[in-house]
Amino acid sequence: MAFHASSNHLYVADTGNHAIRLVDLNQTSVSTILGDGTQGSDRKGGKSGREQQIASPWGVAFLNQSDLLISMAGIHQIWTYSVSTGVAVPLSGNGKEANLNSENIMEASWAQPSGLSIDKENRIFVADAESSSIRSIGESGTRALAGATADPDDLYAYGDREGQGNEAKMQHPIGVCVAPEHLLPHVSYYTI
Repeated sequence: MAFHASSNHLYVADTGNHAIRLVDLNQTSVSTILGDGTQGSDRKGGKSGREQQIASPWGVAFLNQSDLLISMAGIHQIWTYSVSTGVAVPLSGNGKEANLNSENIMEASWAQPSGLSIDKENRIFVADAESSSIRSIGESGTRALAGATADPDDLYAYGDREGQGNEAKMQHPIGVCVAPEHLLPHVSYYTI
């Protein structure tokens, strides 16, 4: 969920219904603002509202007051949804399920991206569940922070081990939270 303070709206990733829901706390109503309830396979986007099919949205977070980020676990991409226009398009990811970082964020590969969190410098942190890693999107592209392995096709490098970078192991993280000076995936932390 993500809260939009100026409008008093709550945005919800309704994973199983392949939709983004808007909870209007002023009107005490719920509406579907993205997705038609069926799992889509579109990796290009560009449609608005219920015309744009999406696939297993898992996490949402506001990049700013007008752009909602959506982790599309079903198609291994990170999308952005414009609150003003209702249009959704990919922000990062080529749609291949892998753990591949790139300076060009559209060429990066994700593996069921789930939780999202954004710091004050607008760096995006992603709990990349299937690669058992925490990764980021920033000005220099995407990069691995903790977990996984250097082999982009190895999605089974999980475990339970403390350490730095890909020496640390975790299994299927689905949430991440930025706190001052720390990134908190589940119960451990990574100093940024």
